[in-house]
Amino acid sequence: MAGPVPLDTMSASRTVRSVGEVTDRGRTLTDSTFARDLAAHRALLQDSLADPTTVAVLRRINSAIMGRMDELT
Repeated sequence: MAGPVPLDTMSASRTVRSVGEVTDRGRTLTDSTFARDLAAHRALLQDSLADPTTVAVLRRINSAIMGRMDELT
């Protein structure tokens, strides 16, 4: 019966470091993409809210949703 395989600590350390670096890079890219998308959506929403027609449509949508929610409760 074979015993446990010896752990190459240098290799394991490099692997852990590599995984950490990839994870950090991915997190940074995700955060920057989210921030960019959020800024774009904010700009679109501000433009939309400047238009009284859009505000009226949003209010009608909100009323319809709230009415449906009342029916469910």
